[in-house]
Amino acid sequence: MVKANTVEKFDYHMAEVERIDKRVKYYLINVGYERWCRAHSTVRTLTMTSNIAESINAALKAARELPVLPMLEYIRQLIGRWNITNQKNAIESFTDLWKKYDTMLMDNIKLSHLMKCPPARHRETKLIKANVF
Repeated sequence: MVKANTVEKFDYHMAEVERIDKRVKYYLINVGYERWCRAHSTVRTLTMTSNIAESINAALKAARELPVLPMLEYIRQLIGRWNITNQKNAIESFTDLWKKYDTMLMDNIKLSHLMKCPPARHRETKLIKANVF
């Protein structure tokens, strides 16, 4: 029902929900369809956000059965691999950014060099933003 891209598909699924349990339908009405349903969404980025969330959920499927610390390590390594792959793709890309975005990127790189990361406690760190504003 969440993934229904048309109002017709959404209405079909809502009728099924109502047939099973009317309380669920009334709860969803009170929440507001536009907040969770693609067919009624006013924000077009919902699909993109949903696809990102679905991709991450699919990638983490194997880690769900792990204890907490091994799961966090798995996630850390997964994101590290993604970052390496994305960095490699970016380095091999010869597409120029628009001047506006190139300037923003360079400004952010300069600001990132001003950040410090001193140890907070044993095996923990905290990020301190440089006073640049």
